[in-house]
Amino acid sequence: MNVAMILYFSGTGNSRYVAERLAEMLDDRAVAIPSVKEDVVDASGRSVGIVWPVYFWGIPTMVDEFVRRTELRNFDKVFSVCTYGESPGNASNVLEKRLRRKGINLGSQFEVRMPNNYVLFYDVPDSDEQLRLLNEADQYIDRIPEILADGEYKEKHPLMAPMVTAIGYPWHKHGRRTKRFRVTDDCDGCSVCETACQMGVIEIRDGRPHWKEKRCERCLTCVHRCPRSAIQIGRSQKFGRYLNPNIRFE
Repeated sequence: MNVAMILYFSGTGNSRYVAERLAEMLDDRAVAIPSVKEDVVDASGRSVGIVWPVYFWGIPTMVDEFVRRTELRNFDKVFSVCTYGESPGNASNVLEKRLRRKGINLGSQFEVRMPNNYVLFYDVPDSDEQLRLLNEADQYIDRIPEILADGEYKEKHPLMAPMVTAIGYPWHKHGRRTKRFRVTDDCDGCSVCETACQMGVIEIRDGRPHWKEKRCERCLTCVHRCPRSAIQIGRSQKFGRYLNPNIRFE
C-alpha cells in the first residue's frame, strides 16, 4: 500500500493519538480536519485515512460536513478508523454511505475502543481501566498497516447496530445546543476553552466563556480541557475529566 495521508478529528485526543500513531507507522503525516480550509484535497497518489470519534453511534458533524464539502483527488484507497467508548453502533457504515454519495469507496473500516469520556452521562474509567483500554488499543492499531496491505477489511456489527444508530444519532445530529453549557464560579478566565474550541464558537467576555452559536460539535473539549473544571454540562459535575495521556496539548 502506498503511504497514507491521515485526516482526523479529535476532541480529547483519542482519535488524534490513533491518527498520529498510524501516520508514523505509514511514514506520512496526520492532518487535523478543522485545519483543512480547502475544498479540494489532493492525495498525490496516496491512500487517505479518516480517523474520528463516534458520537451517539454516528459520525461527528464536523466530519460529516468535511466529507460533504471536500473533493478528494488522486487518492489510492480510502479507509476509516473510528474510536468509541461503549459501542460504535453503525457509525462506520454511516460514513461509508456519505462517501459513496461522493463516488468514493470506503475500502476498509476499523473500530478502536478507547476510554469513554462523554461525561454528560458517564464517568471516565479509573486509571487502571484507562491503561488497560489504551494498551489493547495499541495492539489493535499496530495491526492496521498490515491489514491494509493485505486488502480490504470491514468490521462485523451486531444485527441491532443499524437500529441503535437510527434511534441515537439524530439526538446528536439535531441537538448539540450550546445553551446547556454552564460555567461555575471556579472559572478564572484563562481562555483555554476559547483556544481549544475547534469550531471557534467560544469567546471570553468579561472574563468568562460565552458560546457565540446556538450549536457546536458537543465534543466536550472545553469541558475536559478546562484546568479548573469550571465548564459543566449535564451531569458532568459528578464525573471526572479525561485527556489522552499520550497527547501533548498546547
